[in-house]
Order: sequence, then C-alpha cells, then structure tokens
Amino acid sequence: MAGTEVVTVEAGSEFKDFIDLPWRIYAKYPNWVPPLKKEVRRMLDPRKHPFWEFSERILFLADVVRDVGRIAGIIDRHYNQFHDEKMGVWDSSNALTIRRPRRPSSLPWRRGSPEGDDFMRGPLNPSINYEVGLLIEGYDYPPALMMAYNPPYYQGW
Repeated sequence: MAGTEVVTVEAGSEFKDFIDLPWRIYAKYPNWVPPLKKEVRRMLDPRKHPFWEFSERILFLADVVRDVGRIAGIIDRHYNQFHDEKMGVWDSSNALTIRRPRRPSSLPWRRGSPEGDDFMRGPLNPSINYEVGLLIEGYDYPPALMMAYNPPYYQGW
C-alpha cells in the first residue's frame, strides 16, 4: 500500500492508538466482543505483565489515521528454549494489508538479530497460552471466551 506510514510504538499516544485501533476496525462487527482496555494495556506493558520477564516484543502501527493496522512481533524465550526452536510470534489487527503478500517473518526487527528466527507463527496473542488462531467460520454466532475474532477477509491472507 503506497504511502502507508509504519511507526514503532514505544509509549504515550502511539501506545494508546495501538490499543484503541481494534475498536475502530471492528466497530461494524456486532459479534466482536472487545477485551477490557485495561487488561490489554497491562498485557502489553513489559513493566507490568510477568510474560515479558522472559519475552520481548515490538509494536508497529500503520497509518492510524486511516485505520490501516497494527502488528506485534514477539519472542518467547521460554518456549524457544523448551522446544529447542527459534520461533518468532506475530499478532495483528489488519496489518497484513500493509505488505501483502510478504510474510510477517520479513519484519526488519528480527533480521540480523543474534538468535535469528527460523520461522514465525501467528496470530498468537502473545503466546499459545492466550488467544490464538484465526476465525474462519461462525461469524453469525456470539464468540466464546478466549476465542479469536477477526473480520472474514482475513481468510484470504
């Protein structure tokens, strides 16, 4: 998508925009049940959530003015050590539209890193112990607890 600005999210208003974006993207989907923003904020805050004691993350926003998307890149060192893998994790809201058809593993923050990922897996939010996967059917039904929700067009990605 030409002209799409992608910024790394650190804190402040960009962090708030990162959290708020799904509320704008999913506003027209009546079966989306939003999480509590306070819990999302806590989950993403490395100073507050214990997951980040052994993990790292980077957050990207793409043109929040036009609600293009957001993506999180995550490394879970405990998972990688236990499974003897070099896996990165991604989770997004609409962000795959930015560089489609490129794979999320092309995120520049992992290229050239000392541990380098062999592959990326997702969407996971932020690991297999939380929301995982992609909704591919059942859009007319109320969601179940801890189940992912995404617009139907995600299937084409």
